[in-house]
Amino acid sequence: MDYKTFVEEARHKRRNIADLARFISTRTDNNPNYTLLFGAGCSVTSGVRSAMQLSAEWRAELYRAYSGEQYEEAATEVEQRQFLRTHESSWYDESREYSSLFEKRFDLQRQRRMFVEKEVAGKTPSIGYAYLTTLIEQNYFNTIFTTNFDDILNEAFYAYSTLRPIVCAHDSSINSITVTSKRPKIIKIHGDYLFDDLKSTLRETENLEQNMKAKFSEFAKDYGLVVVGYSGGDRSVMDTIATLLRNEEYLKNGVYWCLRAGSEISEELRKLIWRDRVYFVEVPGFDELFAELYSIFNGGEVLPRSATGASRRPQDLLTKLLSSETAFPTTSEILVRARERLQSQSKRS
Repeated sequence: MDYKTFVEEARHKRRNIADLARFISTRTDNNPNYTLLFGAGCSVTSGVRSAMQLSAEWRAELYRAYSGEQYEEAATEVEQRQFLRTHESSWYDESREYSSLFEKRFDLQRQRRMFVEKEVAGKTPSIGYAYLTTLIEQNYFNTIFTTNFDDILNEAFYAYSTLRPIVCAHDSSINSITVTSKRPKIIKIHGDYLFDDLKSTLRETENLEQNMKAKFSEFAKDYGLVVVGYSGGDRSVMDTIATLLRNEEYLKNGVYWCLRAGSEISEELRKLIWRDRVYFVEVPGFDELFAELYSIFNGGEVLPRSATGASRRPQDLLTKLLSSETAFPTTSEILVRARERLQSQSKRS
């Protein structure tokens, strides 16, 4: 469903960032009341291509290979999908396009892991992660579930924070992570590219491992859920959230799904947002969202100290951020002012 039609249908479900900030800041004993769920969209401004971008490239490549077309302009995106649905239905699944294309393009898990490793090598966490790690230091959040394979989140804590998170990418080790632990927690739902249990194909992402599903449910018992940069493309994750919503003992603080204007809304996500305790929040992007939340919670401040002071290698990081064309989206006044301040500090140093 196109975004405009979706918004018209679900306008009663729409909330804004100020609403979300109010819910996040309404907490007992200064403890977080929301868990975060991140998808590939959170890594785009860090230079990691999104699932949508990779799917477009792979779809065109495989279309040309199977159809015999010689030119990229020979078929539109709609025509490419129609051809693959009609002639390659044995492996192509439009509803799970990224996974089915990934599996077709790379035969072996090792090949897929090496591709991901190459794709994320040398990437710098965007400025949004400076705001995020500061909010975690301020105890607005403590746990992040992510469908991403990259290590941008881990790197963000190294670059912007003195905190060192617990990182779990194995179903077998998830039981060691407790809800009450004060250390930040990063839980990689589909594994990590550094290990051989990376789950990226259609069959591999159909079900969450039992221990991972149980841990997700455990956190949902005490926390609401804020979803960022995730289109809802994994049936395993969507089914788990839908199941938890059937029980009022879970996700008591609601699910707030952050969407960018113009996003394509899958039928599964549309159905989920129509359920009780689920709402959507229109956001300009990952960096803009966390910049605005930080500013709201910190009296209008535009730049966290962690962006320049807490990193072990601040000048190198500053150089990379200021030289990046995507690091400071101009859609956010906060980020425009943050860039100006960083440029001023960089010149002085």
